[in-house]
Order: sequence, then structure tokens, then C-alpha cells
Amino acid sequence: EATTPHPLAWMLRRCRLPLGLARRVVLRRLFSTAGSHREIAPLASMLLKTRSALWAGLPMALLRSVHSQGTAPFARGLSVPASDITPQASDLTSQASAEASPTSPSTTAAKIPSEQPTSLSAAGAAPASSSEAATPVKADQAVPESTPPRNLKFELLRAGRERQYEKILELYSQMVKEELPIDMLCFPFILEAKGFVHGLAEAKETMALLLQMNNKLQPNAQIYAALLKSLEESGDKVSAFKLYEELLAHKIPPISEVFDSLVSIYCAAGDFPRAEEFFKEMRDKGVTPTRFTYYRYINGAFRQQEPERAFLKLVQAERDWRLPDLEAYRRMMAQFMKFAHLDGQMQCLKGMVDVDKTIDLNKYLLRMMEDATRKSDVDQVVSIHTMAEKAGVKLGTFQMVGLVFALLQTGREMEAFKLANQIVSQGGSLPRTAIRMVAESLGRKAALVDEAYFAVENLRKGGTEIPVISINIIIEACARLGDLDRAFATFAEMPNLSLKPDTQTYNHLLLTCVNAREVNSARRLLNLMQDESVALDADSYTHRCSVSVMTRDDEGAMTAYRECKDAKLVPPSKMYTTLVNMLVRQGRPDKAKEMLEEMGQYHKVMPFLQQKVDGATFHQGDRGRQTQRTPRRNAGRERHTD
Repeated sequence: EATTPHPLAWMLRRCRLPLGLARRVVLRRLFSTAGSHREIAPLASMLLKTRSALWAGLPMALLRSVHSQGTAPFARGLSVPASDITPQASDLTSQASAEASPTSPSTTAAKIPSEQPTSLSAAGAAPASSSEAATPVKADQAVPESTPPRNLKFELLRAGRERQYEKILELYSQMVKEELPIDMLCFPFILEAKGFVHGLAEAKETMALLLQMNNKLQPNAQIYAALLKSLEESGDKVSAFKLYEELLAHKIPPISEVFDSLVSIYCAAGDFPRAEEFFKEMRDKGVTPTRFTYYRYINGAFRQQEPERAFLKLVQAERDWRLPDLEAYRRMMAQFMKFAHLDGQMQCLKGMVDVDKTIDLNKYLLRMMEDATRKSDVDQVVSIHTMAEKAGVKLGTFQMVGLVFALLQTGREMEAFKLANQIVSQGGSLPRTAIRMVAESLGRKAALVDEAYFAVENLRKGGTEIPVISINIIIEACARLGDLDRAFATFAEMPNLSLKPDTQTYNHLLLTCVNAREVNSARRLLNLMQDESVALDADSYTHRCSVSVMTRDDEGAMTAYRECKDAKLVPPSKMYTTLVNMLVRQGRPDKAKEMLEEMGQYHKVMPFLQQKVDGATFHQGDRGRQTQRTPRRNAGRERHTD
């Protein structure tokens, strides 16, 4: 073979076929082209020396098929030129002489002389049966090709890898019928299948029977691991521990598969502390836990609806450098999402990024942000946003608004203000609650108001379009500070920012004037709104009502109330409160009570306001009774005087 490549070696090297298939194809090809039994004999001898039961009757059957099929089908089936694989007569002759030499170290009882008659039985092939060997085959006789025998062992091993337990038992029964030996490769799969289908007791009976029938089979750790696997679903930790003690009693060193099954069984039984102890026991016995050992614990925790235990074990696995792969992280992420466990989701997210920097985290981050926002978990919201920025994931408006609230709760006012600007700049909308909270947070310190204005100015210098809502937030923050100068200074800069005031801008300025009790400035703003044809909303009418009450223009306050209702707007609770106080002050508790009842249809009535109206009604009744009694007393005195 060093000088002239043998066809079998060529096939194995070029076609990369399985060994059995390569032998079969090469033999068929040689039979179809050799031309004489003398040249076929060495090849048949070589194949018989493989000591494989599959080849016991194969040369005879293939020789028959050659007579009926010829050479063309084989050349087409190989998809290579026939000249490339056709052996030379000199190669076959040299191989024949080598096989026939009595001094060859590989000579066996199946050795065939180089000179043989044309009888098929003398070709060195071991026939499938005595009748087949005794029947000569004529050259012109067409004999159907026989079906090659099944490799039951190979099929059983494949079924074992695929966990097809019913098929394993079927193949095992067939092997017993054909009296085929059971080796140590098939032994664990058979016991595992017996345990899953018929239970541990029958699996142990089968093990004892096979050990008694075949002295080449010996119990080892792999056998006990197969028996333990059958207990993983049931969680029978008592039987599992007995098997483990039996393994130790036979002085068989345990392997990682044994401990993997024990961890699974004890987790299925809900005994997590004992499952934890097996990790330490593994190391004590010189067995290193693998990432699959950690998987077994994590999966068991998920099945027992213990996501926190799964999370802690995942953290431990990463700390011990038993890092999961990307698919494992994805499966764990799905489980953590199912239980809405944000810490576990975050851990999986970081692990996935570490494994694959190019992974698309969009769907994971959006789902996590929704869960964190719904749970009001501020720290998680901020952490997820940071991760989203690093991954280049664009969050939706809902998630970004949730982040605004989270930033405000963590005292990061400027970040919340900038994010609010970003939401509006991208075409999103901020709820009124978010705007009010941002303005309140900025209004706690004058320095924050100035910083917010400088941030807006820097955005303008950078070419970013400034939304009106940014200026409105700053002016509202000034209103909460009661700082009239900062509010109107910001208002004066709006033309420089190419911005036109809207209704909310005037409302915030009116609120600033009301809080500062600058009534004349407020009236001027109301006139300016009318001149600029700026529509009034419910807040505008409320501020107008407040200004009227402050100037003792009670009729003007009621006019603002009626115009608000005529515009089909719901008066805010602040307007109702102002009017109720005005009516109580006027000594009109009945009207105040009517106004309070109307207020209750739209807003929650505060207890102190209800008490104020009730007290005014009581005092009015008392004064009425005193007024009625006074004339009678005077009349009595007059009669007495007369």
C-alpha cells in the first residue's frame, strides 16, 4: 500500500464513507471487474480477517449480484471515473501471493491458495448457510441480490443516544433471539431503557441475568449511572441513595454522570440542601463538577418553581468558571422570563453578551424593561437601560417613560430631563404626570433649573431641534420655585431658540404669577393669549379664576367657571376648591355645598373641604335661629314696658 494505493484505502480516504459501507462498495466493485476467482480470493480473505459477523456470508451474496447487475451501476453510484478505482491485475496478484504465503504473520484458518478452481465454495468465502455453499452458481444465471444482515448493535447504540427506549428493548429482544452477545457498550442502554419502561426492579433483574450469562460483563460506574437515570423523573431519592451506596460498597469509583443523576433526583424530590451537598462530595471523591452538573440543579429548581435557587446556582457556576453556552443561556432566559425573575434575566443577558458580542438583545431587553417597569423595580430599570445602550438597542416610548420615572426616583433629575427631551424629539409623547414630576424635581433647586437651561442651549448649539416641552418644563420648575425672574427670562429666550409659546407655556407662566401673587402680570399674560389667539384649556381657566378671586372679582371667577364648562371642559379640582372657598367666604354655604357635590362627580373631595362646608352650613343655621328669636324677645320687653 505504500507504493500502490489499495482501492479500499482509496475509498476510505477519498469518499469518507463509514467503514462497513466502504468495504461493501469496494468489494462489489472488485467483484465486477476482477474477472477471475483467483484474483477475488485474496480480497475475500482480507475481509474475513476483520472478524466481523457482518461479513460472514457477504462475498458469496455479492458475487451473485455481480452476475445480474454488471459494472455500470457501481461506477454511477460512486460518481467517480471507473479508471480511478479499478484495481490493477498486478496489485491483485501481489496481494494474492501475500495472502497465500504461509510465512505471512496475518495468515489464518481462512487463508486461500492463490491457485483455485472455479468452484464458488473454494473462493474462500464463508457462506451464509450450508445449502447456499453447496449450490453452484452458473455464470449466466441471474440470482437476485440478497438483503445484507442488520447490524443490531449499531442500531441499538443509535437508539440509545436518541433515548428511544421502546426501540432499544425491541432490538435487545432480537439480539437475544439471534444469540448475539451483549457487550459493555450496549449494556448501559439496555438497563436504562428497562428502568424507564418497566421500572428499577426489572432493570436490576436484567442486569443480574446478563452478568450471570456473560462473564465479560462487569458492573461499573456507567452501569449505575444508567440505573440512576431511570429515577430522575420520579425523584425516588431513597432508591437512588441505595444504588449509590451499592456502588460504593463494590468499591467502584463514581463518575460525574452518577452525581449528575443524583443531583437531578434530589432536586426532583425537592431536597435541594442534599443536592447541594453532592457538589462537595464530588470534589471529596476526586470528581470535578461539570457545567452539566450545574445544569441539572438549575433545571430541577425551575421544575420546582424555585427561580431564586436557579439564579444563585447560575451565579455560582459562573464564579466557578462552569460557563453555560449560548443555547443554555437562552433556555434559562426563557425560564426566568416565565417567572418574571429580573435578576436572573439580567445575569443571562450579561452571559449571552460575554459569549457572543453580536447577539441581538432587542426582544430580551424590551421584555425585561416592561417587567421591571411594571414592578417599579427602579434599580433593574436603570441597569437594563445601561445594558441597552451598550448593546445599541432602541427602547420604545413606554420603556423610556418608565425609565424617566426610575431616574427621578433615584435622584438623577438631569438624566430624566434629558431623556424626556429625547422622547419628544423622537416623536414620542410624555404623559402629564411625567412632565409634572420632572418639573417638580428640577424645582427643588435653582441650580438644577439653570443646568437644565444650559443643557437645552447646548443641544441648540449642536444643531438639535429643541422641543417646546423642554422650555415648558423649565418654566414650570421656576413656577414651583416661585422664581418670577427665571421664568420670564426663559420665556424671553424662546424667540432665540426659534420656539413659539403654546398654551402650556402660558399656563406655566400664569402659575408662576399666581404663586408669586403678581396679579397684574397674570392679567397681562391673559390679554397676550387673547391677542395671540392662543386657545385656553382647563388649566388656563383655573389660573384666570384664581386671579379673579385674588382681586376680589367674584363675578369674574364665576364667569371663568361658566366659560370652562361652556367649552365642554372639566374644571380641575383646584378651580372647584377656589370657588368653594370663595362661596364660604361670601356666606353662601348652600351654593358652596352644591359646588362641592358637583366636584365629587369628577374629582375626589378632600375631607377638610367637606368639613369646611359642613361647618359653614351649621353656623348659618345657628345664626338664622338667633335672628328669629331676637324679635320675640324684644316684643316681650315692649309689652312689659307698656
